[in-house]
Amino acid sequence: VGERGAVDVASVEQIAQLGGRGDCRLAVVWDGESSWDEVESRVQNALRGQSVDGVWFQRRCERKPIAFLFPGQGSVGGASFQQLRDTIPEFAARIADSGDCLDVSFDPLLWPGARSESSGSDWRKDTRLQPATTALSLALGHLLQAVGVTPDAVAGHSLGFYAALVTSGALREHDALTLLRERAACFDAAMQPDTSTMLALRTDADTARRLIDACPVVCHLANVNSPNQTGISLSTQDVPAAVEFFTNAGVESQRLSVICGFHSPFVQAAGARFEKHLQQARFRDPHCVLYSETLGARVPEHAF
Repeated sequence: VGERGAVDVASVEQIAQLGGRGDCRLAVVWDGESSWDEVESRVQNALRGQSVDGVWFQRRCERKPIAFLFPGQGSVGGASFQQLRDTIPEFAARIADSGDCLDVSFDPLLWPGARSESSGSDWRKDTRLQPATTALSLALGHLLQAVGVTPDAVAGHSLGFYAALVTSGALREHDALTLLRERAACFDAAMQPDTSTMLALRTDADTARRLIDACPVVCHLANVNSPNQTGISLSTQDVPAAVEFFTNAGVESQRLSVICGFHSPFVQAAGARFEKHLQQARFRDPHCVLYSETLGARVPEHAF
């Protein structure tokens, strides 16, 4: 940790190499407020077998396979990872380099403080948001790999699958960002704005299906993200009635920050437009395990 809290990734990597590239046995979280002497004392106490907040030590540990799971567009909002942008120059540079691929700056889309008043409240509809979100995911992936955390497998929720494709080597970053710009343009051209949206339900897919069948408004099962989170698409005008219904059924719901109801009949026309761009994309065999977002299973070898 250098001056003004800036983090030098090269120094972090050097520290990571002190014990070789073997198993991690000591992890320390330094809040920046404690003195180095206090941190050293905490580490020594942990090495003596004491339980110490912010320090994890294990004499033997087995490295298990690591998977990177990249999030979809609905995860963008607030100031996601702005602290990393402000403190790690390499992280900010990676996102800037990604923007250069399309001759744009992604900062106003990812961080509210960088938005101008002219950006207005419709930044979610900006066709650059999809490549910007992917650039953020890729920067996080590069940062992890820079300090020795490399994935054995990659996957992505919806838009996040493009970050998984790039990380696996199946698609070049420039090609992915260009493809996503076209993807966003297809959505923009094919749909009426603000006519559909998405909700995340805190429940499993089977429960979500039963609720959808009983719901007084039309909903479509869109994403099975995890055993306790399922995404649905619906008309924007039906959101209040749907939220009330799910609340009365004891299921928490949250509206996602998306421009339309993805993975549903609402985007069928956009999908037809985008197909021709996908057909022109050049894919390669991945260098690590790649999981399909639609199959929920490993993409077969040589599928590309």
